[in-house]
Amino acid sequence: MNKKIILSKFVKKFSKKQIITLKDLRELKNQNISTEYFLDFLNKKYKYFFHGSTTSVKLDENIKGEGKIFLTNNSSIAILKALFSNKNAALNYPYFIDKKHPLKLIIEKRNGYTKEKTILKKGYVYVMFPPIKIKNEPRKSWQYIIEKNTKIGIPFLKKIEIEKKDFLYLVKIKNK
Repeated sequence: MNKKIILSKFVKKFSKKQIITLKDLRELKNQNISTEYFLDFLNKKYKYFFHGSTTSVKLDENIKGEGKIFLTNNSSIAILKALFSNKNAALNYPYFIDKKHPLKLIIEKRNGYTKEKTILKKGYVYVMFPPIKIKNEPRKSWQYIIEKNTKIGIPFLKKIEIEKKDFLYLVKIKNK
């Protein structure tokens, strides 16, 4: 069966479900459709943006307050952000990704570094519509920024669980 047909049926099946679990995603993976391909489909078909995070938040908690929130329309970056923590490491990866400049992650160890704290087994990609005021910075990169000066908040549409094997790119770990 055509991948787009499979994905359309999957989206319809889970349209009312706010959290798509690893178990749910197995349905796609059993048909050789990766999580990254699924997220790409959501971006292309529905123009959704993503926020990758190592932290699980409740979907009814809108992002409120001041500061910035970083979004992407690039599924591989969302997965990276969901699985790799920068708490005791510097995460280095390109802003501009294409066939000549593929995604690769270089992790620089810092004081207190442990592999377990930096490379997580599970993370989350939050799906949302891009708000009206969104800035692409650096221009033509995968990164989009929302200035959060709001009391209303920015809602997430869905939370998708991500696992370590969803990140399909080169990872190098080096000492500081």
